[in-house]
Amino acid sequence: MADNKSVLEALNVAVAAGDLLGERLSLATSDELVEMEDHSPLEIAELFEDFESKRDAAVAELAETRAAGWWESATPYRIGHAYMLARAWKDHAPEAAAAEASMRSELAERYDIDVETCHAPAQLIQDQYERLQFERLKALKAKLRQMADGTE
Repeated sequence: MADNKSVLEALNVAVAAGDLLGERLSLATSDELVEMEDHSPLEIAELFEDFESKRDAAVAELAETRAAGWWESATPYRIGHAYMLARAWKDHAPEAAAAEASMRSELAERYDIDVETCHAPAQLIQDQYERLQFERLKALKAKLRQMADGTE
């Protein structure tokens, strides 16, 4: 993978996007936790259960990055996605913080990528962020609608 210049460029863009998007998603998740306080105790319990489910799914997906075989077969998209998850959940799960640190090391060792200095076109990142936010808001609205209807 490291020999192919276009793959390295794609990886650089994916990691840059993952870095920024993960940070934005982390802030959005923190905002959602604060907004939970405006709901009834039952709604808070259900929203927090949903939060924990998302966190646990992210941690499980990030656990795969510890396997050497994962790095050998991972595409730039998968690496960028995993890095985004690590950034998004690092403030909410110690396992995600450890995965982020590990991924930074792997990216530097394997591909000579420093997450602090990689970049991507701003519009590409903004488009991806807006898509992610739309999906998150749609899922949250559906969950709130289910709770209001008394269904799961």
